[in-house]
Amino acid sequence: MPLQVLRRSRRGPIDNGPAAHNTSSIAFAEVTWSQVRRVFQPTPYIQPSKPLPDAQLASLAQYLSVALKCLEPITHENDAARVHVVAPILVCVCSLFNGDAMIQVDEYVKGIHVKAHGELEFVLRRGDKTVCITTVTKDNMSAGMAHVLLGCEV
Repeated sequence: MPLQVLRRSRRGPIDNGPAAHNTSSIAFAEVTWSQVRRVFQPTPYIQPSKPLPDAQLASLAQYLSVALKCLEPITHENDAARVHVVAPILVCVCSLFNGDAMIQVDEYVKGIHVKAHGELEFVLRRGDKTVCITTVTKDNMSAGMAHVLLGCEV
């Protein structure tokens, strides 16, 4: 059923990414939240919290303070600058897992069951758990939710 939902949503050619020649896959951008929300059944998962050591938190705060003074104001059009703020936070979080949690940046993903493809800004992996992170604007939150949900299917 998910593939049929995506087939109905196809409005044009697939993007120019690595799968541009593959007509059996649709770009994430072509899929809306209203099309996927009724197809996927999310499984709740709560990661137990871990305290960030004070020294690491202080170092992160110092870096972010300097970075935010040096970078142009971060807006929804400025994804490149946003990476310099988000990445250090993710590095600090993943470091709490002593190498068991890995960060992939600008990860191209292609669905196995749902034939969709796209790029996610960050993918965190730890064992069989995956966290997909993409940047969205307040104006287009539903597109970001669909994008990440499709990424989690991989």
